[in-house]
Amino acid sequence: MLLVATGLRWGEAIGLRADRVDLLAARPRLTVVEQLQEMASTGELVFQSPKTVKGRRTVSFTKKVALLLAPLIAGKASGEVVFTAPKGGLVRTRNFRRIWGAGVRGCRASRLAHSRPPPHPRGDSDFRRPPIVGDLPPPRPFVDSS
Repeated sequence: MLLVATGLRWGEAIGLRADRVDLLAARPRLTVVEQLQEMASTGELVFQSPKTVKGRRTVSFTKKVALLLAPLIAGKASGEVVFTAPKGGLVRTRNFRRIWGAGVRGCRASRLAHSRPPPHPRGDSDFRRPPIVGDLPPPRPFVDSS
């Protein structure tokens, strides 16, 4: 849910630390300053800075998402990661893909980073998306008045 609501990249989400999340702000937010990467050659888990300066950013999200995050953050020390593996410890990307990929064929977390809607001009983060063709009522029949 966090990936969809914020547009975070996978490594930014699994490397998110509890002290980087502010659930009590008027608009809940998190700060991205690092990401967790699993080295393909060694399997080592490494915290790294984002690739670009723009990657270091503050991202707001809805109060609904904050309610989902609250139990994950409760009781954690400030430096602990928000998301952990089932037996504790850091999330390993290849294990997650092996399990998650089996249930959702063709879907990758990297595609979710681009799924966040653009900000609304009024700054309202809970706006409704514009209707799409399937949402529109059927057209009215044409009546020739001549």
